[in-house]
Amino acid sequence: MLECSFNFFETSDFLHYTSHFLTIITMPIDIFGFYLIYFKIHPSMKNMREVLVYSHMCLIGDISIGTLTIPYVYIPSMSGTALGWLDDFGISYFVMFYFLCIIIIELAASAVLMFENRHYQAVRSAWKIETKVQRFIFIFLNCFTPFIILLPIWVDIPDQTDNELLQISKCIPSDFYELPNIIITNDPHTAGFICFVLLFFYTIQCIFFVTHTIYSLYFSSFSKTLSSRTKKMQRKYLISVIIQISSLFLSFALPFIYFVFSIIYEYYNQAFNNFCFIFMSIYGCISTLTTILTYDHFRTVCFKMMQFKETTSMFVQQNSVMNTVV
Repeated sequence: MLECSFNFFETSDFLHYTSHFLTIITMPIDIFGFYLIYFKIHPSMKNMREVLVYSHMCLIGDISIGTLTIPYVYIPSMSGTALGWLDDFGISYFVMFYFLCIIIIELAASAVLMFENRHYQAVRSAWKIETKVQRFIFIFLNCFTPFIILLPIWVDIPDQTDNELLQISKCIPSDFYELPNIIITNDPHTAGFICFVLLFFYTIQCIFFVTHTIYSLYFSSFSKTLSSRTKKMQRKYLISVIIQISSLFLSFALPFIYFVFSIIYEYYNQAFNNFCFIFMSIYGCISTLTTILTYDHFRTVCFKMMQFKETTSMFVQQNSVMNTVV
């Protein structure tokens, strides 16, 4: 008889309590990041405000993964349940997972829009998206594509009694039998192919905008017409955007690589699944901290706030001492 041993990291309780605890820590940081972007942005960065706010949708994503849904998923099977607040309101699991996937993929769209914004501001070329109509169509296609391409997975709802996980592993945590579960699809390879198409669609755009912007700012004849100050500022902003998007990429790349490995080799480890979603639930905090650290103006604002707080504290202490002496 097969003996199975389980630990706390594999349980739904671990994922549930850890997600809520991290949300309490990360939410103030996310809100502070939004405050900096919307109210404290430097005049020279105002043309970036809209895309920075859009990319800061990580605030919504943090809440979605870490509080509203809390996906407890049994990868490599495309099945699972939700432990978040939306479950208490009776929201369909299929609706929750659909919009959760939309929010995550929209972050890839935000990366494209960030790089296109830098390309639009820094490049003078026939390859540039010039008119408002062209830019509207470009933005609409990138933002609306996930809603369409993911529909085939949710339209064909499989038999909910035939869970592939039972064929992959014999050691399954008791939560699998005790919690209500849904099967999104019995064909994870098709879901993987759709994810690959989306990844390619957004990645190829990012590569184009980054490489063409670098070429324009460093090697093209156009760069020679720019003043040293303008070139320095444009290059600095481009590097900051690359660093900011890289932090977003790393937040999802590691879990994504593990999920692909798990599906291909049919490897099941619930603890790894839980840690992957926990790591993904703090990407907003990571993105916010990266934004503050990479943009000089945001760092300066934070330092001034800390200095003001320190000065105010010293002033209060001095008044207290004076009152005591009197």
